Amino acid sequence: MAMIGLGLIAQKNGDLPEAVRQYSGAMAVQPTDVGYLLLAQALQQQGRSDEAKAIFERVARLSPNLGEARKTAESLLSGK
Repeated sequence: MAMIGLGLIAQKNGDLPEAVRQYSGAMAVQPTDVGYLLLAQALQQQGRSDEAKAIFERVARLSPNLGEARKTAESLLSGK
């Protein structure tokens, strides 16, 4: 969870490479659909569309509740 938090801080500050690094590390330790959605969004913002698309597609297939995961990811990024 700490790595997700560091990724969120980095992403909000515009440091997308650091955000990707933190999210990737977090997903290596404890993969979650929300974490992968955050990673995909950071990759998309970084211009790495193919990688982001592959992750989005994987999450869409595997997430038990994609809608809720998206809401959670958006909430984390917006700080609400």
